[in-house]
Amino acid sequence: MAKIIKSVDDVWLRNKQAMWDILGPSITRIPVQMWETNMFLHSVKNNWWLEKTGTFPVKAKSKGSHPLYVLKTTSTGFRVCPCSSKQQDGKYIKKGCELQKTGKYMDRDSYILEKFRFNISRTMHFAAKPTLYGIVPKHCLGGVHHEPR
Repeated sequence: MAKIIKSVDDVWLRNKQAMWDILGPSITRIPVQMWETNMFLHSVKNNWWLEKTGTFPVKAKSKGSHPLYVLKTTSTGFRVCPCSSKQQDGKYIKKGCELQKTGKYMDRDSYILEKFRFNISRTMHFAAKPTLYGIVPKHCLGGVHHEPR
C-alpha cells in the first residue's frame, strides 16, 4: 500500500537534493525544519531578535531587520544568531562571496554575532518566513577583523 504524504515538509525532506537541483535559486522561503548549517537568511524583524535575545539589537526599530545565520543543526533544532553589517570582531561572511544554492553574492561583509546565539526548535514557525539568501561556503568565512573602527 502506498504511503500517504503528510505534508509539503515530508516531500522536501525525502527529495531535498532533487528539489535544490530543480528549483535552486527560485527557492526563497522555506520552513524552519528545512534549514541547513551555514544558511544565511534575511528579513528577520528586529522585534523578533529582541524578544529572543533580550539585548539585540540595542536600538530595536520595529520596521528594521537583521539577517539570521544558522550556526549548527541538531536533531531537535538549530543554533542561530543574528548578523550585522556593522563591523565587529569575530567571524564574518566576506563581501563578494557567492552563496551556494542561490548563486547570490554578498554585497558587504556580514558579521556573525555569535555572542547572541541561541537554539530554536525545528517546529518553530515565523509569522513571516525569513528569505533565504543562500548557504555560505566555508571559504567565504573570514576570521577576526582588526581594522580601525
